[in-house]
Amino acid sequence: MRVPLLAALALAAAAPLRAQDLATPGTVAAVTGAEFRAYRFAEGFPTRRITQYAAPLAVAVPVGPRFRLDLAASYALTNASTDSARASLEKFTDAQVRASYVFGKDAVVASVMANLPTGPDKLDPTGFRAASAVASNFLLFPINTYSTGFGITGGLAAVIPAGRWNVGLSGSVRWNDRYEPRNDGASYRPGVEGRGRLAVDHLVGRSRLTLGVTVSTFGNDQFSGAGTVNGAYTPGTRVIGEASLAAPVGSGSMTVYAWNFYRASGSSDPALALPANKENVVSVGSAFSFPLGRRVSLDPLVEGRYWSPESGSGWLAGAGVGLRVGVGNRGAVVPSLRVDAGKVKLPSASSYSVTGFGGSVIFRYNL
Repeated sequence: MRVPLLAALALAAAAPLRAQDLATPGTVAAVTGAEFRAYRFAEGFPTRRITQYAAPLAVAVPVGPRFRLDLAASYALTNASTDSARASLEKFTDAQVRASYVFGKDAVVASVMANLPTGPDKLDPTGFRAASAVASNFLLFPINTYSTGFGITGGLAAVIPAGRWNVGLSGSVRWNDRYEPRNDGASYRPGVEGRGRLAVDHLVGRSRLTLGVTVSTFGNDQFSGAGTVNGAYTPGTRVIGEASLAAPVGSGSMTVYAWNFYRASGSSDPALALPANKENVVSVGSAFSFPLGRRVSLDPLVEGRYWSPESGSGWLAGAGVGLRVGVGNRGAVVPSLRVDAGKVKLPSASSYSVTGFGGSVIFRYNL
């Protein structure tokens, strides 16, 4: 069956919309809810506590059997505290609007996505510190980017059957306009991003094996304006490798997964004096779903994550549980909780413990 792989490729071809995975294809669906995430670091770490509250909203509207419109945005409150100060940011994020069209018999999908600059710009130093605190590939915040300015992404994805395998290819190009992230007169224009993805899936007995790799390359980012040194920065290539195996377990199901995110170190004009930012994140885990009744399922998960930046390191071990509760024939409520514990080692070789706690309640309704 090509539909699951094609849907995954279509999401990869353009930036993913929040709560997109909860929208049901072929129906008008609205998704909203509340999410919370907090991390506390041991005494001596530069940041002692980071918390975030977020309210996502996503709407999916099919227009005929082949065309679909999606809209998504969030409202988020972020607090980052040291021993002596606190930085806060409470704003809407950028909104994303995407149109997609399926060609043939679920074989090719084209998409165009616009990132609308409804999020904050020209942040004061306090707001900028709060936004920077959640811009992490290691920690699990609902929102890790409030705003990237106006941008357009066009993508194309296709799936080709090859014997008992499905082979999928997707590609996209993203262009962003210049914007001002801080209120000191500095402006920033991200370089053009090109993204390609190859994925395959295959039935192994009653299980489904999926493998994928995504590669992103970037043009030069441009810094200019008052309050900063003018210059160009070339982001390093980013590669994401993924593998998952979904299998039935009794009356339920289990998915074992692993992924690796690698970012090569970028290069910049010497005048910018930007730090090296090579990074690698490895995550392995398993998610389960067990029916407790006709409309209720229990969804536990366990996950481990290791972070290796240019210098220092970190690891987290987490566990969580969720419920999926059907409401009538059209709605669902999905509450969940998660805890994490681990350590972060700074370039100075000092290690600090970190604990995390989070929860969410997501509501979905199909019209």
